[in-house]
Amino acid sequence: MNRPSMSVQEAFETLHLALEAALKATEAEISHATQVRDFDGAQEALNRARELEQFRIQLDEFQAKVADYIIEYDGSGVPPKIGPGLKRSRELRITPLEDYYRPILEALVELGGRANLHDVLDKVSEKMRDQFTELDCALLPSGRDYRWRNRAQWARFDMCQEGLLRNDSPRGIWEISEKGYAWLEKYYS
Repeated sequence: MNRPSMSVQEAFETLHLALEAALKATEAEISHATQVRDFDGAQEALNRARELEQFRIQLDEFQAKVADYIIEYDGSGVPPKIGPGLKRSRELRITPLEDYYRPILEALVELGGRANLHDVLDKVSEKMRDQFTELDCALLPSGRDYRWRNRAQWARFDMCQEGLLRNDSPRGIWEISEKGYAWLEKYYS
């Protein structure tokens, strides 16, 4: 049975879409478990979400590494030419979560240390505009938001876990912590 061939780029995008779907399902599971006060179940789902996010980061790194070596085959029966000019494509990767830390913290400082999610993301967009890749600027499979905005929110989650942002702020409000101010000063002053 002949199956239609899939390009390497399409394969990576398929994996990214599958991970997005798994993360969305896990988010729903966390929400449901929290609503019914099944905190152990919520913690298990949260741990799974962390693992999925870590896998997504590893997939991004792998995709960037293989971009130098992959030559797409067009199925014509003529082997692709190998030669100079194979370069890592900036469009084939997604910006790592850690790259959001500084822009998020700087945005919060500029906004007085505390601001709503949309104001922070507007500032982050201005600061990172030149860093965003084609995949960062793509819509999520749900079609409701851009990938970079989703990843910035995951970066916020990690930053709360690391103590760089306060995790006791009201929903939709992001707030820098003393540790966050110290981190900015230590690494970027």
